[in-house]
Amino acid sequence: MSKNGKWTFSENEEFFNYGEYFDTKKEAIAAGKEYFADDDYALYVGQVAECGLGVMVDVESIFEYINQNMCDEAGEAADDYLTYTAPEHDQELENELKDVITKWITRHGYQPTFFKVVNIEPVE
Repeated sequence: MSKNGKWTFSENEEFFNYGEYFDTKKEAIAAGKEYFADDDYALYVGQVAECGLGVMVDVESIFEYINQNMCDEAGEAADDYLTYTAPEHDQELENELKDVITKWITRHGYQPTFFKVVNIEPVE
């Protein structure tokens, strides 16, 4: 079940790790006040936002790696291998590799289990 858009609480603006999530900000405030009732902590609420997968592909680095391997194998004859590729071909490869990596992450269940918290507000 996705927590995206849910509200949560904390005693600071950095770490929201109490593991309770609410449909409304009002519910999160009430739960936070109850949770910290006996403590003199500040109270903050924020909204959960899912992180993307972070899939980035640097085609130029991949080409450099391949070029180095080819130079190791074939010597100077391979010096310019994959050095002058067309930008549209680079973009095509980048998109295809991102798609493959994203499908692999999803197929094997490696999606992030963490999230970021946005719309953080102090509660008086």
